Amino acid sequence: MKDKIVIASIFVFFVAGGIVYSLHNQGVLFASQNASPEEKKKDTGVTLVALKNDKAIPDAVAIKVGEYVQFNSKDGKSHEIASGTGDGYGNDHGHDQSGVDSGVFDADEAYKVQFKKTGTYEFHDNKNPKIFVTVVVYKPDTKED
Repeated sequence: MKDKIVIASIFVFFVAGGIVYSLHNQGVLFASQNASPEEKKKDTGVTLVALKNDKAIPDAVAIKVGEYVQFNSKDGKSHEIASGTGDGYGNDHGHDQSGVDSGVFDADEAYKVQFKKTGTYEFHDNKNPKIFVTVVVYKPDTKED
């Protein structure tokens, strides 16, 4: 029986590691990692997303409930972050119920939003139809052995 528990534990370890590796390679950074220059500059509980050259860097993040995502203009252009997927043509469509709308913020400005509920949230930039961001908000497992 002890051998089965050890094998099951090893299996779970490698499966969980594979999921984290896969998410990281797909551009999903976890707030606790310091994987990019933007992430290294983050404040505690704030994950930075740079809006630059027709893309978001990173374009997907995973954060804990109660933490913030800050969208920074890094390309000298105005941006307007809104909930939903947009339509890819700069039209303001597909808004979800999170109600996030930054209003227009100019070059070298930022918009910060706190996430209080778990879920997957999609955002687009009304000023640039090529910019999309996904935020995954999770509640960490607090069980202790």
